[in-house]
Amino acid sequence: MISIIIYGHKYVGRPVSEGIKKELFCKKCKKNRLFVEMKGIRYFHIYFIPFFPTSKKVKYMECTSCESVIFDYKRIIEENEEIEKKDNLFKKEVLKIIKEIESINVKCPSCKKDGKVRIPEGDFSVEAICQTCGNIYEVKKPK
Repeated sequence: MISIIIYGHKYVGRPVSEGIKKELFCKKCKKNRLFVEMKGIRYFHIYFIPFFPTSKKVKYMECTSCESVIFDYKRIIEENEEIEKKDNLFKKEVLKIIKEIESINVKCPSCKKDGKVRIPEGDFSVEAICQTCGNIYEVKKPK
């Protein structure tokens, strides 16, 4: 007679009151998921029934979707905040550049169709391509 025993380890815990709730990348789900700060103990289990603890109480973050666990979550949160700060600075710089570029209405000298051309601030001339006829022509900023 062959019998199969299913056993393993699992953290059993409860959410920390007023604990951290943060969206982080879950390696198991391969997506950004909500993680909740938990406080719990690792248990040895047989047939998914916890029998005895195998660790002391520890704080960790648990994915609300797949229940995967992150222990070094404070470092990961700090890294994510640094990335968000850099991303926000980049977005501000891009918006600043976009604001400096103004759009003017022009007519194609060949087909006389209206179009818009973006010209950076200052005394610049830009080569424009007509979307209708494909003609390339120079556009100077009106004064």
